[in-house]
Amino acid sequence: MYNKLDIEQEKLKNRAYIPKPPYEHQIDAFKQLTNFYNFKSHQSGILALPTGAGKTFTAINWIGRNILSKKLKVLWLAHTSHLLEQAYYEFSDNVLEIPNRKTLNIRVVSSNPKHDRVQDIDISDDVLILTTQTAIGSYKTDATNIYGNRAVTNFERFLNHAKNVGLFVVLDEAHHAPAYGCRNLLIGGSKFVEGIRQFIPNVNFLGLTATPTYTDKSRAGWLLGTDKIFFDIIHQVSKTHLQERGILAHEKYIQVQTGETFDLDDKDYEAVVREHKDLPDSVVTKIAESQSRNRLIVEEYITKKAAYGKTIIFADRWFQCVDLKEKLLKHGIKADAIYTHVEAASSDIAVRNKRTTTQNSETLARFKRGELDVLINVKMLTEGTDVPDVDTVFITRQTTSSILLTQMIGRALRGTKAQKNGKIKDTANIVFFEDTWRRLIHFAQAEGGDTQEDAPKTQGRYPMEWVSIHLVEALSRALDQGQAYVTHSYLSLLPTGWYETEFVVATQDSLERFKEFIVVTEATKRQFEQL
Repeated sequence: MYNKLDIEQEKLKNRAYIPKPPYEHQIDAFKQLTNFYNFKSHQSGILALPTGAGKTFTAINWIGRNILSKKLKVLWLAHTSHLLEQAYYEFSDNVLEIPNRKTLNIRVVSSNPKHDRVQDIDISDDVLILTTQTAIGSYKTDATNIYGNRAVTNFERFLNHAKNVGLFVVLDEAHHAPAYGCRNLLIGGSKFVEGIRQFIPNVNFLGLTATPTYTDKSRAGWLLGTDKIFFDIIHQVSKTHLQERGILAHEKYIQVQTGETFDLDDKDYEAVVREHKDLPDSVVTKIAESQSRNRLIVEEYITKKAAYGKTIIFADRWFQCVDLKEKLLKHGIKADAIYTHVEAASSDIAVRNKRTTTQNSETLARFKRGELDVLINVKMLTEGTDVPDVDTVFITRQTTSSILLTQMIGRALRGTKAQKNGKIKDTANIVFFEDTWRRLIHFAQAEGGDTQEDAPKTQGRYPMEWVSIHLVEALSRALDQGQAYVTHSYLSLLPTGWYETEFVVATQDSLERFKEFIVVTEATKRQFEQL
């Protein structure tokens, strides 16, 4: 994804252009950002706005008028392809509001086949948007050229050029900044690791997040402080504040038990629980193929259509989209689906059913115009899709990705003030379809809700460990040999409690925060207390 924009030509073609009016909290953010950055020395701060409050628009609109207008380079870092593309389109949409510029070159770089590669980066790029992981892997590498000298990447050449003209770095999902690789990239980790802050002393950092965890001292770490990655919170608005003003809707969580039971084999379970991967494709396909589940999803909408209204359904497979659509159409529901396929063989039926970009765009446009009641998609609408009058989202499968869950929920959170048709929208329905799992899996959980009763119940809230088969085998052998196996009182063998640990892990193309429980017994209690 690369766009060389002629701003003067764009302005001529769009003489009737009317800027998108910002909300009050965004105007306040503009003022605070302008006051915070003096461009005389390094400044680093966080803009904290809740999901649905327009963090991306707020940052990019201000950057266009205050950073790009000064001919400074912009480096935009995010953890997922969705967030990269959201920034790309927002920069393109706001180009008419950039003064003092004739052109703007925007490039997106990641491992995604749709995006450019590191070798495509050029010093002429004005806005470079890339995944944090790609930036980490392309900065100060140990790779050598054919002469045995350290190879300099095009990303490093871009930074070296920006050192002379000025650089403004934005980190989306900034609460992940303390992760080891990201921290080293931004501020370095020791005298042997030079971060961007050391390489370009006058660089400015802006972090965007809905959850600045600095309020919890146990999580503060490297995130916030005079000697940390970010110095201060520039501007912060709570979700409650925006809900009270009708900018965001209140979430109403609804749980639907599917009655289906699934299991993971040992290898897949280890990958999900220990390596923090999402459910394997084979299991996801099995879930998507379940006719009883799909009928339940359709029946849930049909029986409560008046309450659910305009709905987005997040499915997992193209054939599930088609199945749900056909079932809804049979009941007179105006429904359609958008989906795509990647790397499908020409003999595959998926190719024959592939939806083109044009078809998907037309379907989305019909949904926005109100010609459809339900739009089904395979997680194509998680980010960067603005349909403010969506009343409900169906999340048809549990996920371990908190980022993905937040993005799906966010599609329904636009409140009354975001409605262009005068619609009153105080509540957003978030419907979860939950299965039974034979093994404990810590799926991502939604936060908030109108009432405590609305909040989803946390499956596996407390630590749970199955008895190892090896212990059972050892006990069996001991009993056969007549050995005494009780060496302590029975109660001393029971856990006395546990520690809840929370940490960030790099998973595929994103950074995720995970929780694990460490069980404490009487024998280990003293050591843990010392720790």
